[in-house]
Amino acid sequence: MMGARQSCCSCVVLYYGIAEAIRLPAFAAALLSLALNYAPMRAKIYRAALEAIRREQLEAARTLGFSEAQVLTLIRGPQALRLALRADDERLHRAAEGLVPRICPEPSWS
Repeated sequence: MMGARQSCCSCVVLYYGIAEAIRLPAFAAALLSLALNYAPMRAKIYRAALEAIRREQLEAARTLGFSEAQVLTLIRGPQALRLALRADDERLHRAAEGLVPRICPEPSWS
């Protein structure tokens, strides 16, 4: 719940707080607020995914003569993307689980 509260507070600060310097529409302020809140978390996820690739795979690719760009695009990138998307999916699923009961309460059959 803390993440939602933080996003709301930063949206209010962006919309009303900097109104003197920059005039932002409400939708742009909300998008900017979400981007500023979730970018550090996503960066941590992608960095951890890149570091999770086993060293032996990278050494094997270098032994085969791949350049660093080829290692990143052909070996490390696809595997890291798979790991990162799984982590993002789990995080979004947990967030949605907390939201769905509030939007769609279970019907009472009594």
